[in-house]
Amino acid sequence: MHGIAEDAIDTPCRERRFRSLLQFSLWGNKMDLSLNPTLNSDLDAMEKMQSNSEAHLDELKSHILSDHSDALWAKVEALRTTQPPTARIDIVLDNAGYELFTDLCLAHWLINNGYAAQVLSRFRFCEMGAIFASFMFLYVS
Repeated sequence: MHGIAEDAIDTPCRERRFRSLLQFSLWGNKMDLSLNPTLNSDLDAMEKMQSNSEAHLDELKSHILSDHSDALWAKVEALRTTQPPTARIDIVLDNAGYELFTDLCLAHWLINNGYAAQVLSRFRFCEMGAIFASFMFLYVS
């Protein structure tokens, strides 16, 4: 991810960056404590998981059951036509740590490149107070 705005970069390049950040955000959830190498001692698997290379993201695409990233990109790209940006994008959070970091990278990119005026990170709480966002029909990273 670059620290500069991408005004001079063409739309296909911006789309590739968006899709990469979206995938990083999605697969950031693999950093769950159940995958901690101290718990399962599989250091090679942990290093591959942490590498987060784009090639590794391509390998993981086959595990996505329902991919609506095309429709999401169309909505996000349409937001860029309003300048200055006025849109608010909400991201539902269900974890913290590395998962939160990848969500914040996506939020930064959306704001820095004129797609949104603000990005809100929201936790979903159930009646007992625990966080359960994955059952919702929203974009959940």
